[in-house]
Amino acid sequence: MRRRCYTSPVLPRFRRGAFLLFALSFVSTMLLGDTDIGARLLLAPGEVLASRGLWQLSTALFTYPEPIRGAMVVTLGVQWFVAGRLEEFWGARRYLIMAIVSALAGYGAFLALAAVFPAWTELRVGGPGAFDVAAATAFAVSHGRQTFR
Repeated sequence: MRRRCYTSPVLPRFRRGAFLLFALSFVSTMLLGDTDIGARLLLAPGEVLASRGLWQLSTALFTYPEPIRGAMVVTLGVQWFVAGRLEEFWGARRYLIMAIVSALAGYGAFLALAAVFPAWTELRVGGPGAFDVAAATAFAVSHGRQTFR
């Protein structure tokens, strides 16, 4: 008699670098997102362009503004499924460098646009969405021709 072999769907592993980005963002958003400290962690282009709060470029990467905490679910999915696959392919160090540099460049481009459009200087932006966009773009470029089951 022949035994049937059933395979169950296997979720990908949550890789070290992607988990670190998600965990820092989750803890920072959940603990500080709705406090005065959390509001100061967000990127305020008017302050940064006036040479106050340059540190906001790095802290804004890890804290979502209070009303959009549900976006952490999107970050979880992207960092787990997409970034995990990238990190498996590239390694943790290379993935983290790509994600952080790309996210900083994205917020830098936002600052440049805020200098051109003065109404944007009043906004407060933040969140690891920049990591998610960087991961999705890098995944599309590096795995774009690959067939998945």
